[in-house]
Amino acid sequence: MNETNLIIWKEIPFDLYIFASLFLVAGIAHFLVERFFLRIMPRWVIFPKFVNYASGLAEIILALLLFPTQTRSYAAIGLLLLLLAVWPANFYHYVSHRPKTDPPKWVLLLRLPLQIPLILWAYRFI
Repeated sequence: MNETNLIIWKEIPFDLYIFASLFLVAGIAHFLVERFFLRIMPRWVIFPKFVNYASGLAEIILALLLFPTQTRSYAAIGLLLLLLAVWPANFYHYVSHRPKTDPPKWVLLLRLPLQIPLILWAYRFI
């Protein structure tokens, strides 16, 4: 069998498993807790349900595409761009804070700069 077509699990960096797992879980969450993601989506987003499902599916697919070396850099670029694309939703969630249904405002504020290390982490796999 041609070894270039196989995923060689022992050669995958450990932090890639963690990174991919974050996006797999987040992607699945888009389908399981849809209301949460729709609530934090800025009002100017058209077709919010479609955008929610599409971004969740993109997170799942791109997370899985991190494993083969042939697609890793493309998947990392895709996740990097996705992180940039969803930042407005995180900002909107912070500014439209609803105390009864949201985490504390300081948690939402801390989440905003969290995108930076995630972007740098994605860049590591390009």
